[in-house]
Amino acid sequence: MISLIAADTSTPFLSLTLLVAGSKQATQWQLAEQILVPIPTDRDDWFHTAVNNLLNRQHHNQLAALAIGRGPGAFTGLRISFSYFRTLAALQDIPLVPFSSLEYWRACFPIDDKQPFLTRINRNLFYGSKTKGGDFKALPLGEWYHEIEEANVWCDTWRDNVRFPVLESDWPRFRFLNSEMLNCHIPDLPSPADLFSATNPYPWHECHPEYGHELPFLKNPVQARK
Repeated sequence: MISLIAADTSTPFLSLTLLVAGSKQATQWQLAEQILVPIPTDRDDWFHTAVNNLLNRQHHNQLAALAIGRGPGAFTGLRISFSYFRTLAALQDIPLVPFSSLEYWRACFPIDDKQPFLTRINRNLFYGSKTKGGDFKALPLGEWYHEIEEANVWCDTWRDNVRFPVLESDWPRFRFLNSEMLNCHIPDLPSPADLFSATNPYPWHECHPEYGHELPFLKNPVQARK
C-alpha cells in the first residue's frame, strides 16, 4: 500500500487527510483518515506533531506523495506547513502536489456551487469567490455588503470572532457557516496512476503558497457581478 498526506493550514483550522492506494497504478485514492481541528495557539510544534502522529498510525504504508493547500490564506499557517512539507518532500524525494485551499474548504460545506463563498482574513476583510472555480478576491466588508445578493460566510475562521449585526439584520441574505458544519472531503488531486506516470511531475521547489493579503481587491463589486 502507498499513501499520500494532504494538509491545509490556510485558516485557523487544520485539515489533515490520509489517502491510500494499492499501488502507483491505481485509478483512485481511498480515504483512510481525516482530521479537521482548530489550530492550537499555545504551542509551536502543532503541525509537526499532527503529521508525525498520523505517520506513526499508518507506519505500514509507504509514504509516496504529499499534497498541500496553497492558499489563499493566513500567512503564518501557510508558512509553517509549506516549510515542513517542502523539507519532507525533498528528503523523501517524493512529489508535493498543490491544491486550492478555498475550493477545498468550499467543498467541505453543503453549499451551492453558484453562490459566493467568503471566509475571513481579519475583522473587516474577507476573501472568497463568486462561484465554484471563480477568481479569488479580497473583499473589504463595506465594499461588497450591499452588492452581493446572497452569500455563504464562514465566520469562525478568525479567532477573535467579532459579530456583524449589519449582516445578521439582513438574514437570510447571508448564510453564516461554522466549523460544526464541516464535512469530510478529499482534495481535488490527480489519481496515483496520473501522479506517478512521469518522473516527479510536482517537484517541491516549484510549490509556493498564495497569501491572502496578496489577493487583488474587488474594487467595483457592481461591475464584478455583471
